[in-house]
Amino acid sequence: MNKKLVLYIHGKGGSAAECEHYKSLFPDCDCLGLDYKTFTPWETGREIEEAVNKFASLYEKIILIANSIGAFFSMNADICTKIERAYFISPVVDMEKMILNLMSWAGVSEDDLKRDKIIKTDFGEDLSWDYLCYVRAHSLNWTVPTKILYGSEDNLVPKETVEAFARKNASSLTVMQGGEHWFHTDEQMRFLDEWIKGKTKILETERLFLRQMTLEDTDTLALVMSDPESMKFYPHPFSREEVENWIKWNLDNYQKYGFGLWAVCLKESGEMIGDCGITMQQVENDLFPEIGYHLRKEFRGKGYATEVAKACAEFAKERGMKKIISYMKSDNLPSRHVAERNGMKFVKAFTKTVMGKLVVDEVLYMKDL
Repeated sequence: MNKKLVLYIHGKGGSAAECEHYKSLFPDCDCLGLDYKTFTPWETGREIEEAVNKFASLYEKIILIANSIGAFFSMNADICTKIERAYFISPVVDMEKMILNLMSWAGVSEDDLKRDKIIKTDFGEDLSWDYLCYVRAHSLNWTVPTKILYGSEDNLVPKETVEAFARKNASSLTVMQGGEHWFHTDEQMRFLDEWIKGKTKILETERLFLRQMTLEDTDTLALVMSDPESMKFYPHPFSREEVENWIKWNLDNYQKYGFGLWAVCLKESGEMIGDCGITMQQVENDLFPEIGYHLRKEFRGKGYATEVAKACAEFAKERGMKKIISYMKSDNLPSRHVAERNGMKFVKAFTKTVMGKLVVDEVLYMKDL
């Protein structure tokens, strides 16, 4: 038996057998689907909780994959401390809003539902007063590091609802353009697989795309981070171990904040040429989201840094951030110019500890979003 388990919770109309798809994506894990028998958050949540408690005694780590309402049921189970990380596909994250929308479509008022308790609709969904009362009385409290996959053509869960949940829970949100609520076509399943493997495109520009880094990128990123010329504004070039730790730090950031420094890749070839993204940085007594980047020297002077920095600023704005910063050593003129081309203004000089060394000539640039 493996030490890790992937537990799959299907959505409405799905089945536990769908877990078979994920076995090749998690070759070092056992994969099991839960064949739950109930369909209310108080009953199904209990089924999931009991199953997770049993599996927690058999496995060192449990990874959760939950689809649609399966994600909602999972969040109604008391399992947060037993799940290492989660992947939500088209998750239902605001059931009250969904029920109220269904009531509106069916022309049913709250007084109607309270009186009749259960009302059948023409579109196949039964409306339940007990269900509505339950979700109002039990707010979701989900603390598991979670990645969310959402389709731009999802006609069941509004995009703004998923975005609000992702912001509140610091979850990583990936949107597939053209994707539906039910991921089922060959194209959609390929995208899902790449998303699971951490290779989906987070952002795209005219010439570049950004994706999450993996430890497999260590040697490529070392072409930048271990190069003395590229790292001349740092205390020293990175060792290979330091590059690996840099990637691990960003993997943690993806889970904690839903963003970090991502791999910068050429659209025409897919080649990784550096990293760029957003990290949370302390500047004196304040914590800010900061745009940073590192590009291989042979790809500098082509406008790539400005291109991806602007895309990151737009990402920050879409995620509800109010300010974005960049900082660099005062004599790092190329980075200062990128910040200015990104609409940032010089704020002040300050002192910061970088890689254990006190740097007294840092300069701060800032932009209101």
